[in-house]
Amino acid sequence: MLVLVCHAPLLRAADAELERLKVAASANRATLAVRTEYLGVNGYAFEHTEFQIDTGRRAYALQYKSFLGPQAALNPKSLNDWCSGYGMLKPHPYWYHGGFLSATVAGASSVCMDGIQGQVRPLETAGPRVGYDLVFAAGTGLVIIRTVALAGRDELFVSVSGKLNSGENATLTSAFRGYPLGMKGPFDRWVHGHGQDLQNSGPTRTTTPLKLDGAPWLLLADHKLDPDGRQSGLLGLIFDRKAVSGATLTTDNYSITVSVEGPATTEQRFIVYTLGPLTWEAACKKLADVKDATELLGQAFEGLPNFP
Repeated sequence: MLVLVCHAPLLRAADAELERLKVAASANRATLAVRTEYLGVNGYAFEHTEFQIDTGRRAYALQYKSFLGPQAALNPKSLNDWCSGYGMLKPHPYWYHGGFLSATVAGASSVCMDGIQGQVRPLETAGPRVGYDLVFAAGTGLVIIRTVALAGRDELFVSVSGKLNSGENATLTSAFRGYPLGMKGPFDRWVHGHGQDLQNSGPTRTTTPLKLDGAPWLLLADHKLDPDGRQSGLLGLIFDRKAVSGATLTTDNYSITVSVEGPATTEQRFIVYTLGPLTWEAACKKLADVKDATELLGQAFEGLPNFP
């Protein structure tokens, strides 16, 4: 007679150890997959690239869309809803899927990424750090958007750099566009930061200067959508103040655009958050409690190839 003895506690312990090992492995390994396809609209071909990032703690999907070659000048009007085409799809599209980030270098001449076909340059695709560049080159100059994720972390790290080919002094402006908690109203849009709480002025589009003398974090929120903090969709931003000389908020109680500017000689670095389920008060505290932003930005960007 065959007797089977089941050691349930041992099996449960083995399962728990296996799960612990899986978690430990994912905490030290992030992955990036890049897929490009060519589609058409209104008789023009366009390139659609999707970036799938998994940090072991958070999964992101981002996309970039552009017409090809000179037709890229039509990107804002005919393809990207007057935005840059570099948008976020997952975990949600509230960092705007049509273009959550745009960058411009301006002096006597200028270069803006929105009307240029960007070139994808993968940096690292697996390991403790993954990332890629979008390179926008024109006759007048260059803009580079660098996106990085760290294994075991739930943020994205974005840097913006640019120059004019003339070598003249210029200003670099990075503009982040979001729709916190969704695109279906009624809305009550706010931007919170250290020592400032700015409410929308209704449907009239207004631009307001942001204070830069406090801790360098901002929360894009909505006080009418999800007041109990049961959903994901609050948007956070931390910036490296050394590269920033000014910032503004523009809103019409629908979209929110935060524009940051500084000298084009200095790379701008940001930590981008998708937050929730949290109340806006708890989200503010979470951002204010980030004390290692400089260290995290260093981990994200140091040792990667230099900008051209």
